[in-house]
Amino acid sequence: MDPSDEFVLIDSINGTLCTMEHNRKSLEIEMYKILKESVPEMRPRNANIDRETEQVKEELKKFIKRFSRQIEDDFLKTVQVLVDKLYRNVDAPVDDLTDLVQEFYIKLGKRMDTHSLYKDVSQEDIETLLDFAEKYITIKMYTWLFCPGTTDDEQKDLQVQTQIRSLHWVTGQQLDTMINEHESEVRTLVDLAITEIIEVNSTKAPQDKLACIVRCSKHIFQIIRQSKEGPACADDFLPALIYIVLKANPPLLQSNIQFITRFSCPSRLMKGEAGYIFTNLCCAVQFIENITADSLALTQHEFDRYMSGEAIPPQSGNEYMCEGLRLMYDNLKTLAELRTRQEKVMAEALQLQQEMKDFKENFKQEVENVLKRTPLTIKPRKVKVDLDEDSESLDLLPSPLLPLSVDNVAMETRNESETDCVMEADTSTSEPVEAT
Repeated sequence: MDPSDEFVLIDSINGTLCTMEHNRKSLEIEMYKILKESVPEMRPRNANIDRETEQVKEELKKFIKRFSRQIEDDFLKTVQVLVDKLYRNVDAPVDDLTDLVQEFYIKLGKRMDTHSLYKDVSQEDIETLLDFAEKYITIKMYTWLFCPGTTDDEQKDLQVQTQIRSLHWVTGQQLDTMINEHESEVRTLVDLAITEIIEVNSTKAPQDKLACIVRCSKHIFQIIRQSKEGPACADDFLPALIYIVLKANPPLLQSNIQFITRFSCPSRLMKGEAGYIFTNLCCAVQFIENITADSLALTQHEFDRYMSGEAIPPQSGNEYMCEGLRLMYDNLKTLAELRTRQEKVMAEALQLQQEMKDFKENFKQEVENVLKRTPLTIKPRKVKVDLDEDSESLDLLPSPLLPLSVDNVAMETRNESETDCVMEADTSTSEPVEAT
């Protein structure tokens, strides 16, 4: 099927769904008006409360049980008063409903900050109670607060969807993004980001919708880091977010943005990560709505041809690539990387071979130079001298240096003994003998 035929089919389905949703809401409002006229103070029965409302209500009761009974009764009563007031004014203009909800957030916050009943409640618990109040009110009244029939949100949704479909030819290069979809990891992250931003329409509470947008943005930052192989900066985020929105074409995008703006706690959108990312999303949608040839650095003639489908920009169409072609591109890229690595290894091996050859030549030259400077003279081998061996040359040595042998020592000892005997005999002969 041609991509343009798919867009026409999706457009028809989305338009039909939006019309059915609008008609359903209009019918519910009319039925409620009739019931309200017959029973002015009638409240919706528990059977009409959906599963999500019951779940939030149970979570709220479980959390608030940690406080006193007076705090639980006061908080639940305050929230229920607003719900009743919203039911009585479901046919009012959306600006009036917005004022009611926003004033409630402000008054509830001030009450918990100043009333003596909440003096022992920490600031963190107060923020949690405000979150529960926002979630419970918006989910319970979602049918009447989201895309009400008194607004033109539905028409804006169709306009944005039509504009995004007409911009299906826009590439990441034209938006100055760093996204490289030939990388399998990058494609996976792109799919995750698209899934998260589409998931916004399946949630009901503003904080849950913002959580989907925040998760989408985190995937986008990972995409940028993977594509540029470095840290992602804020300047790279907005073009990448625009690209993801164009690829995803989220359903009821303007209605979701308006719902978050109207019924979310003001502090949530004025500070923090969620507020920053939501502001960027609003800027991205505004850019898409007002995109021109200058925005994409194109001539007006090229822009008109691309918008009409007469021409396709270069490097476009990768988003419609089947998995087989993507796998082929991955294999070709892997082969190219292996070839580059092989060439690098061969170059390094040749360089190492040349270095070894140069080292051998240099070492040989150094040895020759040393031999020339100091020629080698071979001397006779030294012979061990036996000091006890008789030799004619020993007679020439002076007496103290004359080596002693065993025979000479014995001869001298014998001569000394004989000399001592002679001297003793002479002494005994010369001395007179005394007479007794």
